[in-house]
Amino acid sequence: AMIFGAIEIWHAWAGNPDDAGRDYTWRFFGVPPDTVVKPPALIPLILRYGSSPCPSIVVVRRAAAIRIGGFEAAFRTMYEDEVFYSKICLRERVFVSSRSWIRRRQHPDACTSLSDKTGQSRAYRLTYLTWLEQYLGGQQAHRTDAWTALQEQLMTYRPAGRQPWTLRLSARLEAV
Repeated sequence: AMIFGAIEIWHAWAGNPDDAGRDYTWRFFGVPPDTVVKPPALIPLILRYGSSPCPSIVVVRRAAAIRIGGFEAAFRTMYEDEVFYSKICLRERVFVSSRSWIRRRQHPDACTSLSDKTGQSRAYRLTYLTWLEQYLGGQQAHRTDAWTALQEQLMTYRPAGRQPWTLRLSARLEAV
């Protein structure tokens, strides 16, 4: 239902001598190239590696996009692609190609660059992770590796005493 490949990250497009040698090819980690991945195996990899495919190299069947309800209106600037990929990867098979089809120009005014510069990246990621927790819960995906990977990521945002397992333990101790 979805396919994505490698992508050349292209810094030297503007001819700036400082960018010489900064170009590289991005490949998805955790999956051998030219592999079909069954759901929901890509979700934990995307969460743990903190990297998802660039929208420019992703092709999705229209029927699959309709089945999962398309994009989420609440996500307009950051993580709209990760939300969509999460919905697809939870239900559909994905082909991870070794081929690269495009070059992606990197520039300092890209939304990801700006969110890093303004310190908003962490807040945007938490919004995505919180949405994913609600979505996976609603899809009865509590006992999956995707859920476990999500909880690992959320732990970095929660104070030490507010982890789900400590809250359950506290409730049990209070009941005694």
